[in-house]
Amino acid sequence: MVVGVDDSVASVRALDMAAREAEHCGALLEIVHAVPALDRAGPILESAVSRVMERHPELPVTGTPVVGDPARALVRRGRNAVLTVVGHRGLGGAAGLLLGSVSLRVAAGARGPLLVVRGSRLPGERRPERRGVLLGADEATDAEAAVYAFREAERRGTALRIRQTGPPAPARSRAGRRRAHDRRRGLLWATGRADVVVVPAHRRPGPFGPRLSPVAQALLRRSHCPVILVPVTAPAHRSIGTAA
Repeated sequence: MVVGVDDSVASVRALDMAAREAEHCGALLEIVHAVPALDRAGPILESAVSRVMERHPELPVTGTPVVGDPARALVRRGRNAVLTVVGHRGLGGAAGLLLGSVSLRVAAGARGPLLVVRGSRLPGERRPERRGVLLGADEATDAEAAVYAFREAERRGTALRIRQTGPPAPARSRAGRRRAHDRRRGLLWATGRADVVVVPAHRRPGPFGPRLSPVAQALLRRSHCPVILVPVTAPAHRSIGTAA
């Protein structure tokens, strides 16, 4: 399991969640920190590793500094991981290397399942009104995400609720756009009563690289709970509960 860290609050929440999930499924946790130069990786990476070791003494953990673009590094390191975890935003400027734009770029390029930590609580810290795993998918085309969500709910011992999102391609007619908007709004509302939402990572070509579907983009920006993106080409049997 791979998690990206910087010096932001969102990064700490992502680190804590990744450690808990790695411990639950028996996976090695690799903490990745992208820096302009290797000699600047020390304090943040050391602090992250120490935090995990103190809270999860039985969990195998390693820290990996990488030089250069954080999004590319996380996509590369997460290629064979059971899960990649990132925060939804960083501090901004030179101090924050996991900016919201970086999270979106990781989401657009990730080859395996990606968890973007959003919302005010971690999945294990349930409010009384929250009810398990939420799946946002189109019944006809999203079998991988459906299987992933089912196994996540089974692993967590919680209920699975489904919200139909419709086809991934943007609607062309005014009525179609209205239906798509209403479905996205309904899915976003439902995330306020879920521990985690699972959606397929449909991608289409864009002028600056692959672009996520409108549903995935809306969730990454506005979801009330953590978001798991499942690539449509990923093997359906891969889940957090199956360590790589």
